[in-house]
Amino acid sequence: MTTPAHSLDSAPAMADEPPAVSLRQPGELLAAIPHVLGFHPVNSLVVVGLHGKGNTTLGLVLRVDLPPPVRYDQLARQLVQPLIEQHAVGAALLVLGAHTVPPEEELPQRSLVAECESVFANAGIPVLHQLWAPDTAGGAQWRCYEDADCTGTVPDPSSTALAAASAAAGMVTYNRREDITAGLGPAGDDDLARRADLLAAASQAAEPGGEQAQCLDHLRLLDSAIDRSVSGTLPDTDEELVALAYALGDHRVRDACLAPADEQRAQAAERLWTTLVRTIPAPERAEPACLLAYAAYLRGDGVLAGIALEQAEAADPGHRLADLLRGALWTAFPPERLRTAGEQAAAEARRQLTEPPS
Repeated sequence: MTTPAHSLDSAPAMADEPPAVSLRQPGELLAAIPHVLGFHPVNSLVVVGLHGKGNTTLGLVLRVDLPPPVRYDQLARQLVQPLIEQHAVGAALLVLGAHTVPPEEELPQRSLVAECESVFANAGIPVLHQLWAPDTAGGAQWRCYEDADCTGTVPDPSSTALAAASAAAGMVTYNRREDITAGLGPAGDDDLARRADLLAAASQAAEPGGEQAQCLDHLRLLDSAIDRSVSGTLPDTDEELVALAYALGDHRVRDACLAPADEQRAQAAERLWTTLVRTIPAPERAEPACLLAYAAYLRGDGVLAGIALEQAEAADPGHRLADLLRGALWTAFPPERLRTAGEQAAAEARRQLTEPPS
């Protein structure tokens, strides 16, 4: 498999009441995208899988940065695979970028759209709409690639039924993807450098032998930190943060944290991983970043999962778990199947840490 771009964002199909949009009014589709992804995309290709009678039900939504021409074919083949896995019966291609309305013959990224349409059609997924818009803001003018008379304006995304449903569910729609990324931004350089020194000292001070007992202590430390997070208390001292970062350095301890006992602990664990991603240095940051990506993906937040993976990959390039999760994200691997795999890995890790050595 060719190496995918690391800019993929995905939003899975909504299982309970997936939204229906009128494809006679493409602006409605454009207005839905910010609430599906959680932000207003720019300089992006957005691929929407369509389902149901009349191809009016939104399925998987994928967003990637606009690629250079040399990557068009590779990207199109990568994007079609998740649609196949999700049994999409149609697709829409949305190009978002540029800040002025170009003349008809100058609509950008025509070759990219044509490449995707060809690859998707060969896979049995017809492209029903090919749209360009400068952005997804209300009032932005959209145009069709194939019909010069097909044009209109994007309705106010904040006034749609999907916006109301998103707000009722407690979901936040950001202006930019960077606003979500900022929520995982690392601490100041001085804090990270100080904690890196403390982690190095802890590693040097570790005594040989007794590894299983030490790792079991580390697991208990993580379990206790999740317990405190349930009650709203998160680590904030160098001592606590370094101890937790060091504990996650053993992959068995990290894997044992993949399966919280219940939803309350899952939410508490996600808060803990977010705190650690922001406060511990590289390469140790990769471990909680992977745990955060895994947790976000299981609850359907593919965008946060992708951003957390970017943090992991930057902290520790080639990180094995990050690579595995990246593959799951790109192939739209079913979250429930990933949950099962994580639970099995967690059970095996806990068994290794708690059973006496033979």
